Amino acid sequence: MPGGEARSRAPNPEGRDGALPPGPKLYCASCDSTTQHLDVLAAATLVGVSRSAVYLWMKQGAVHWAALPRGVRVICRESLSKLSSTRPWLKPLKEPLPDERLIH
Repeated sequence: MPGGEARSRAPNPEGRDGALPPGPKLYCASCDSTTQHLDVLAAATLVGVSRSAVYLWMKQGAVHWAALPRGVRVICRESLSKLSSTRPWLKPLKEPLPDERLIH
């Protein structure tokens, strides 16, 4: 870049192999089980929508979500899967990631 300036790019939520990084497994009170959770950007990428759409679903109660102590909001993958199965224009979710790849 001119003048030695470097521009930072927004982080890509997908890894080098195109796979999304796994999210933590947390207890979802609405599902009454421990499920994988994804941050908003990862959830949006996974189903092929914008982050704004995910925030709208959160506001409408269409997906289960929680706020982590550091303020990051995470989406229950199980509720996202149920939502994507009822809306054919969304990308279908693949099988859950193996537990050994999950962040604990």
